[in-house]
Amino acid sequence: MNKISEEQYKRFDAVMHSIYKRLRQLHGDIDSMFPKGITSSELSVLKAASKYPNSALKEIGEYLDIPGSTLTSIVDRLEKRNLVRRTINKENRRSYALELTKDGIELSNQHEEAEKELWEKVLMSLNEDVERETLINLLDKISKGIE
Repeated sequence: MNKISEEQYKRFDAVMHSIYKRLRQLHGDIDSMFPKGITSSELSVLKAASKYPNSALKEIGEYLDIPGSTLTSIVDRLEKRNLVRRTINKENRRSYALELTKDGIELSNQHEEAEKELWEKVLMSLNEDVERETLINLLDKISKGIE
């Protein structure tokens, strides 16, 4: 892999901070994506539980690539906030699944709406579908390259 020049680093750093600053200005406060002070890990668990209902906790942990002990801690916090409840897994009665409560569904929907609004602003800053596809493909490449 080629070495990154100091100039590239400085330009990238400036652009990323500029994007973040503009998003905060446009969206009010990025924190609105995290309603009620919920963490990104907690939101990830809510999203996984919503996307894969009746999945065993172990499967959710594997999907999110987090250890069981961490998942248990997150689920405990979500249960205390009345956002999820553990239920007997319908496919494997020896394990638990997560079910979103009414409050959990509401909070998850609120986050999804804020996130959609934000991502649309990002994508609409590009004029053509080709530019948007290029951005998405490059971000996907970055995501895979960071692993």
